Amino acid sequence: MRQLDARQLAGRITLSDWLGDTSTKTVTLEVESGGSIVETISGVPLTAIGTYVANHTQAAGGYNVYIKGDTFLRKLITGVTFDALGAAGINATLINGDVSGNNEVGPEDFSLLSLAFGSFQGDPNYNAAADLNGDLEVGPADFSILAGSFGQFGD
Repeated sequence: MRQLDARQLAGRITLSDWLGDTSTKTVTLEVESGGSIVETISGVPLTAIGTYVANHTQAAGGYNVYIKGDTFLRKLITGVTFDALGAAGINATLINGDVSGNNEVGPEDFSLLSLAFGSFQGDPNYNAAADLNGDLEVGPADFSILAGSFGQFGD
């Protein structure tokens, strides 16, 4: 990973069960201090190997960082120290299956996936959020991913 410039956050995100190109994915970073979100950084692009670099505006100090991807549950990284250059090594593995984007994997996600089942990218009922493995088809593998994460909540 390259050297950080002033006020940058950097790390690597592993997207569980994602077979597609990670460079097509973005994440949202939320910086927490004193129990409140003090900054939200949306649309942070991932590279083909899942690395990211994002600019932030916070002063040096201790923070918690939440990381959320579109169909992935939000993950909390605690005790992150920002120095004058920011912070590197903010790594996480995100759990897949949140078709609805509500930070839990439950019946609503099954319902949305069922509506798109058997579709391919370009079909009228294709739902990219239901394509949990990124193979441009909503099929049995996507149901398997959702079932494996069923009942889980993000941080």
